[in-house]
Amino acid sequence: MATKHINDAMVVQAALVSSFRGSGTSAIEYLEYVTEESHKVCLRAVERACSRGLIDYGVSLRRPWPTPEGLSLFIRSARSGYQLVRGVYDAGNKPLDPRK
Repeated sequence: MATKHINDAMVVQAALVSSFRGSGTSAIEYLEYVTEESHKVCLRAVERACSRGLIDYGVSLRRPWPTPEGLSLFIRSARSGYQLVRGVYDAGNKPLDPRK
């Protein structure tokens, strides 16, 4: 796969998950896990969403948060029935490894 296979709604979802207090998972690590892509591909997808104004960050791109435009995109995608990211999550919103 390539960066083009990671859509903006997936990046916004990763930003939402990583912004929860105590999640312990960065948006890039989350995307790496659910898309099985390399770090570089996931980092580029996060940079792309940031340049489009869908997410913003403070000190590091590892912990972005969604902008109002990003939340709007995320809600539209969820309402349309599009499965944003596969996987099952525990109470701490960390992805569970389905292989275990």
